[in-house]
Amino acid sequence: MDTETASVVVGMKHLVADASALRLAAREAAWSGSRLRVVHAFTWPVFGSPGDDRERDENTVERAAAHARAMFPGLAATAEVIDGAPIPVLLRAASEASLLVLGSSGLARSWAEPLESVSVQVAVRATAPVLFARGVDRPGPVVAGVDGLIEESRAAQLVVVGGQGDRPTLLGPATQTVLRHAYCPVLVAHARLVPEPARKANQLLAR
Repeated sequence: MDTETASVVVGMKHLVADASALRLAAREAAWSGSRLRVVHAFTWPVFGSPGDDRERDENTVERAAAHARAMFPGLAATAEVIDGAPIPVLLRAASEASLLVLGSSGLARSWAEPLESVSVQVAVRATAPVLFARGVDRPGPVVAGVDGLIEESRAAQLVVVGGQGDRPTLLGPATQTVLRHAYCPVLVAHARLVPEPARKANQLLAR
């Protein structure tokens, strides 16, 4: 990927709930000299007029981008409301990014049905690393996540976990546990080179 055109993408749903994700994404973009894309997936309602909802969402991402520029003067930050369901929108955005940043609110729900979680699906299928804003943003060591490494996250600035479990559609149990309970941000790592079957599956899902 061309580092001059690489971007950091942050998925934005709510300005307050996703404030930590915005801050992390803006910082990473500023440090790496990348452009920041603030992205919101907009699903058109079957009934009724979507005008007010879309205007609200456009205002949210514009304010988020402005806030990011205020935090890091000189940062190039754009705001985008993209038509489509969250999973394909975020996967497309991640395919063009060096990093995708998401909030952790979606991880708080029950994991009894992980296939229904937007966060899990994106973390599994994204071709870019996915950084979840969790816990406290602080200095400290970077921890490589393996079985049993939750307590280590209490003093860490970041926990890095693998993005593939023992089945092609789910994160591994250790990764799921870290995502749910870590006390600091969690990075789900992905190799940029994606096997051809997985690449085709991602392209189909992103349509």
